Amino acid sequence: MKSVPSREKALSILQQLDVGKSIIRHSIAVCEKSLEMARKIKSNGHRINLAILEAGALLHDIGRIKTHSLLHGVVGGQILRRLGICEEVVRIVETHVLGGISPEEGKNQGFPEGDFRPRTVEEKVCCYADKLTKGSKYVTLEERFAYWVRKYGNTPEIKRSLERTKQIEEYLMQLMEKS
Repeated sequence: MKSVPSREKALSILQQLDVGKSIIRHSIAVCEKSLEMARKIKSNGHRINLAILEAGALLHDIGRIKTHSLLHGVVGGQILRRLGICEEVVRIVETHVLGGISPEEGKNQGFPEGDFRPRTVEEKVCCYADKLTKGSKYVTLEERFAYWVRKYGNTPEIKRSLERTKQIEEYLMQLMEKS
């Protein structure tokens, strides 16, 4: 049976694989932001698996030990599958990049066949929390994307990512609002 690692186990995996301290600090910050949102969602009566979300958020950038490209999510998924981590956690890792990667976009970027857009609430929460976290500091969505536009240009990929992330944001805000 595949496992959902505890917080301690996830952090241990990051240390054993020699993930850099700055990536670990970022991952912890993303995890804290994810859990903050998840608790609001849960308190409003919506289902969300905190253990899966916590593990996925802590491990979301594990693929950066091999690449800093857009493929780091896919690479991270491969690493976690080899370690026997459950598919729900793997999917959080694979779908957090750029607000998700469609099959068409993935084909153009050298991704394996598949849809790497977040579908579950846990996948969406981690993806969104990652966009609100630059390093270990919390930023607005606008600040995060302004940084990427300065770094990479106002590319169609960045524009699609912002649009998808805003859709995720809208969905999550509805879950977090008191009804």
